[in-house]
Amino acid sequence: MIARRALDLNYITNSEYAIVAQEAKHGFAQKSSSGGGDFYRTQASRIDHRFLFALEASVKEGRTLHSDAFRLTNTNRGTFDNLLMELRGER
Repeated sequence: MIARRALDLNYITNSEYAIVAQEAKHGFAQKSSSGGGDFYRTQASRIDHRFLFALEASVKEGRTLHSDAFRLTNTNRGTFDNLLMELRGER
């Protein structure tokens, strides 16, 4: 949009605009074909770390069922453990 506006106001030439447009198109194609984000980093940003560590301690002490912990964090056995490892920097 900025390049188009600069072209309309005669700040850049048609050839300069074409170069900018091609680079933008190329950059967009690369960005849209990426594999996406890291699931564990996203989950770690959604769940309070203190809550998750307290929940882990409660599960280890037997006060909370594993199934309840998984339901509270929207995880399963594998992802719950991997999420804890991500928060500790072990992954």
